[in-house]
Amino acid sequence: MMARTTHGHGANRVTQSGTAPIVRRTSAVSSGDATAGGTRHSPHGIVERRSVTSPALSRPGVLANRHVRSVAARARTRRMIVVTNRIPVSKGHEIDFEDRFKRRVHLVDRARGFLRNEVHRPRPMKFDHEHGTWSDDPDGEGYYEIKTWWRTFEDFVAWTQSPAFNEAHSNRPPKEMFRGANVLEVHDIVTSTDLDPATR
Repeated sequence: MMARTTHGHGANRVTQSGTAPIVRRTSAVSSGDATAGGTRHSPHGIVERRSVTSPALSRPGVLANRHVRSVAARARTRRMIVVTNRIPVSKGHEIDFEDRFKRRVHLVDRARGFLRNEVHRPRPMKFDHEHGTWSDDPDGEGYYEIKTWWRTFEDFVAWTQSPAFNEAHSNRPPKEMFRGANVLEVHDIVTSTDLDPATR
């Protein structure tokens, strides 16, 4: 049986074949950082460091299973997403719009995979490149942004298909509250100071 988990440069690669699992850690570094032992030079000036651990050095399968769990945890982090609903709110309706979210029933908070919800109010600003200063832009129009963080995209989709989602969106606001169509965006989290242990 062959199981493989791969996540590009600098990621763990775990390959299991029968009862002889091999755990590889590969990283691309400059050739000037090359060290002796377990390195391989490529014709492109890249050094690939590899360490190979046999289960014979520990209890069978224990080390491999630990690495598999570690890789799976990092894979879940990489799949974490942010869903942003960008909403153009008409002038004069801002307070009512914000109150709707302050009085929400928090049904999404109970959804599987839900992590966080934020409502961002637009603040139109102008930047003076000559003087390097900011000032308010009274004529500017921005978008309110409703952001939700999810462990996986599948968790978000499951929420949108749930009865709780329909209940949370049953009280529709009046059309005049908006000056245009909303824009829904989905982003993968590539890096975050909240997730990087080095910043804690």
